[in-house]
Amino acid sequence: MNTAPVPARKTSNISLLIKRFIRSPLRVAFGLTALALALTGVKLGRQWLASRGETPINTIAVLPFIDALDDPQMSYLPDGVTEGIIDNLSQLPQLRVMARSTVFSYKARYKDRDVDPLQVGEVLHVRAVALGRMKRQDDHLIIHAELVDTSDGALLWSDKYERPLADLSLVEREITREISAALRPRLSHSEQQQLAKRQSANSEAYQLYLMGRHLYLQHTRAGQEKALSYYNQAIALDSKYALAYTGIAEIYAAFSAQILSPGEAIPKARQAALTALELDETLPEAHHALAMVKLWGDWDWAGAERESKRALELNPNFVLAQAQYANLLSQQGRFAEAMHAANQAQELDPLSPDASYSLGLSCYFARQYDQALVQFRKIIELSPNGNLGHFRLGLVFSQQGKHEEAIKELRQAFDLSQGHAYRAWLAYGYARAGQRAEALKLLRELETLAKRERVSPDYLARIYIGLGDKGKALDWLRKGYDEHSDHLLSIGQDPVYDPLRSDPRFIVMLRGIGLAQ
Repeated sequence: MNTAPVPARKTSNISLLIKRFIRSPLRVAFGLTALALALTGVKLGRQWLASRGETPINTIAVLPFIDALDDPQMSYLPDGVTEGIIDNLSQLPQLRVMARSTVFSYKARYKDRDVDPLQVGEVLHVRAVALGRMKRQDDHLIIHAELVDTSDGALLWSDKYERPLADLSLVEREITREISAALRPRLSHSEQQQLAKRQSANSEAYQLYLMGRHLYLQHTRAGQEKALSYYNQAIALDSKYALAYTGIAEIYAAFSAQILSPGEAIPKARQAALTALELDETLPEAHHALAMVKLWGDWDWAGAERESKRALELNPNFVLAQAQYANLLSQQGRFAEAMHAANQAQELDPLSPDASYSLGLSCYFARQYDQALVQFRKIIELSPNGNLGHFRLGLVFSQQGKHEEAIKELRQAFDLSQGHAYRAWLAYGYARAGQRAEALKLLRELETLAKRERVSPDYLARIYIGLGDKGKALDWLRKGYDEHSDHLLSIGQDPVYDPLRSDPRFIVMLRGIGLAQ
């Protein structure tokens, strides 16, 4: 039998097939027959590629799967499936997988069916694009998925899945296996086992995890609190669900020193991270969570670096771990290494605010203010409704003596969140600009709030630095030091703390944190 390469196709087949199936029942039979023949051709195409000795495709972007019914209550399902496939593929060696932040920027455009896989490949520099549509009917899922070679538009693989909702995690793994088979030789037994370990065998627990993850990625306090509830519910159904434990660890680590005191938050984060590792030592997310605990809770720089490297060894595509590792390096003044790590994160996820933040932070700590401005402006472009870019821009402008611009950015950051940290930074900006009355007004507001809820001591220290009161600034910093606050991890490099560097009390704290020169 003569074999031939798969015919090139310039657009996705999914939307065309769905339209044809809807128009005529008679065409359903012909359509299914054609699909079967196409899949046979795909398999022959794989053999043909293999016989030519062509290099396997080693870069891929998984575009967000679309809910065909556009049900807002079910948005966590297609998002979860997409992220699950991305995570699964990221575990495979020698495969560079475009990260979530970048591919999800295509969500709105893909929903309107105007994304061309060839264009995506050109923009993101990937050789393959996976895409799909899904819908829920009662307790069943119908998923159409396909894989396109972006060099010529050839259909590498496509399939349709009609499965019970209870088989969701199994379908994700099956899609992963099929994509892998289309790109390279089939998964080894150990790789298949590793993919299976990532998800829960309990369908309800897995769906609860997906709902929690969906809320966690909204990056709001309310979303994280709800996510924590869903993760705990997932563990109640499956006590060996390692990924759910890493979710809990991440949330408590993020809450530390902000929403909860370190003494309350870090032990919970530590226990969840260690439990995840006991269940699966090869889980990258568990090592990343433990790295946060070791750094933010223990000030154990060497231990945190070791766990970060282990997470990246297990998953080189782990953008968040790469960005956090860059932050760790920049906080130690290892700027060249930090910028290299942040650039690697940007290569993996060009549209990641986390990667831009890490690179900008390294430049800011290194007093390379113009380069920092470029990265922080990029964050605003990527997340127009976020406050992180505005806040950091404000600090750079403040250090440059551009106080009017600084106050404008710091005010915008505060208006977007109303959080205690941004209230403190706005007060710092006012104080640096010589507007003491405005700074003192915000200071009194924070002091009043501190009588009834958690306010990090470091927030008050920043304001007193701006006001030029070194004694009170050091008093408040010492309170943060005594509670082991992770907010002190940046004081070794942050220009904000330059006025305190010659004070013996500040030097003692730097030594205790592990940041003394």
